Amino acid sequence: MEIKFLGTGASEGVPVIGCDCAHCATAITDERSRRLRSAILLTENGRSILLDAGIDIRQQLLTYQVRNIDAVLVTHEHYDHAYGLREFKYWPESGGQDGVTQLCAPRSLLNRISFLYDEAVKFSKLKPRPLPPHQFTQIGQFSVKPVRIIHTAVSFGYLIQTSTTKIVYLSDISATTPSIMDKYKRRLSGSDCLIINAPFFENQPGRHIGVREAIRLGEDLDCKKLVLSHINHHNLAHRELHDEINGAAIVAFDGMVIEL
Repeated sequence: MEIKFLGTGASEGVPVIGCDCAHCATAITDERSRRLRSAILLTENGRSILLDAGIDIRQQLLTYQVRNIDAVLVTHEHYDHAYGLREFKYWPESGGQDGVTQLCAPRSLLNRISFLYDEAVKFSKLKPRPLPPHQFTQIGQFSVKPVRIIHTAVSFGYLIQTSTTKIVYLSDISATTPSIMDKYKRRLSGSDCLIINAPFFENQPGRHIGVREAIRLGEDLDCKKLVLSHINHHNLAHRELHDEINGAAIVAFDGMVIEL
């Protein structure tokens, strides 16, 4: 499986409009510190799944020349994860397997974001497909399970498996508690790759986990490879963060590719 990181930034992207902080100044000249909103593309045997479609998705699909997507999985309703669905009104009709790209999420989430994709459905560019939470659904050669996670909005992580590979995608997760951790361990342990948000270096209670908690969560979930993404300008710039964590995780950057 190939994992391509189309974007690795949090809601404001990096650099931030009008910001003169050290991180944003670094991002002007350092390509790996420059971040569009988070999205990843999974590809295996010529078939692809997109996870999240924020407001940068048009630029991302053009930059990486993405022409075929079998399904779009959405994690939650925030604009940096879902508002790019409006762009799929202009998506080619041949852009998915059998001429249709499925839009997949649990029904409760699809209902909340219907205003973002109604025109794409009207023009037969997207076809909504509700996914039962905490159960596997087959999407082509990918087996997909949404898992409810704690965040400021109704949010889901995704466990995605093929015959050879298992990845977990947690794009926006708030601080954990022992009882929540027990649920995550039962549902998400033992992946080949865990991709997790790390917008801040320190925890932001009730909002997001920090880098250290993300690393601890990766250890608790016994993942083979841990990738930090969804990074904002309050965190360290790319090279500083890479050096600070000293190999405990991979710091994602826009355009990065991982082969599993």
